[in-house]
Parts: sequence; structure tokens; C-alpha cells
Amino acid sequence: MHTTEWDRTALTATLRKIMEKAELSQAAVSEMAGRDRTMANRWLSGKHQPTYEAAAQLAATLTRQRPDLSSLARQFLIAAGHGDRIAGDMTSLLPPLDASAAGASEVLRQAVADLRDRAQAENRPLAELLVEEGIVSPDELVVPDSLRPDPIIEEINASSDLSEETKIALIRAHLENRARRFEDARMERKELDD
Repeated sequence: MHTTEWDRTALTATLRKIMEKAELSQAAVSEMAGRDRTMANRWLSGKHQPTYEAAAQLAATLTRQRPDLSSLARQFLIAAGHGDRIAGDMTSLLPPLDASAAGASEVLRQAVADLRDRAQAENRPLAELLVEEGIVSPDELVVPDSLRPDPIIEEINASSDLSEETKIALIRAHLENRARRFEDARMERKELDD
């Protein structure tokens, strides 16, 4: 009998997502976890909580075979009630990442997206998670004293043939347009991730 709390709904949803993205059968999942062929079925039904050993073995095998799914492996461990035992991150389970390797940027992009999702789900700042995961140190998160000047705003301000009202209106329009482009790009990334 397990004493850790687990989230049956999150576990089954995460396991289904793993199976879909990795194109795995229930038997293959069970084998990756080192269990009998029917164990994944029992996990999917929400009747059995994965042991730490089985969940960790599944996560390790999955991250070795599919590094792009490492965040799902982590979510599986957390949903199984073993989040406190994964020591903050799963980097020891991942193969070394060669930034020039095919797909490396996608793995990194997915990792960042997963951290953002986790920060939002836990209602915590992303910076706090970056420090907690050991990705950055607190002193690396210092905001510079001054931001780089925006060349378009500088050009508008330098124009001598525009009134102050016109300059303010142009700057406001530029900032609104820039914010809209950033939001559109964020939504596109989110749609691609989903």
C-alpha cells in the first residue's frame, strides 16, 4: 500500500498523452516500467497507483528514448504521487543534450513551455521555478538598470516635425502593435504545443 497522495485524473491523462505522443501500446508502457503487460491498463483505470520504482523506470526509459517527452515523464511521476522523490529535476535521466543535434531546439523549446505551464498551474513566478530546478541562480535573474532603447521610439522622439501629441499617439500605437504581435506569437506557440 502506498502512502503518497496521487492524482488519478492527472495520471491517466498524462499516461494517455505519453502513449499518444510516443505511439505506445499499454503493453509497451508496462514493459518500459518493468511490470507485467496489464499494469498500464490498471494505471489508466485509476485503480492502481504506480510504485516509485515503476514510475521512475518508465520516466527514465521514456526520457532516454524520447527526450522531447521528458516533461510528460516528470508530470507522470508527480501525478503518481512521487514528485517529492525526483529531487527537483530529471536531468540525470536525460541523455546529454547536444545543442547542434537535430531536434535539440525543439526539446529546449518544449522544456521552457513545460516550465511556463507548470508556473502557471502552480501560480508561481517562472523565475522561482528556474531557481528551484537549478537552471539559474538568483543573481542571474537581475533585471538590468536600463533596458535597451527601442529604435522606433527613439526615431519618433527625435523627429522635430511632429507635435508632442502626435509623438505620444505614434508611440502608443507602436507599443500596442508590438504587444499584439507578442501575444499572437505566444498563442501560435501554444497552439503548436497543444
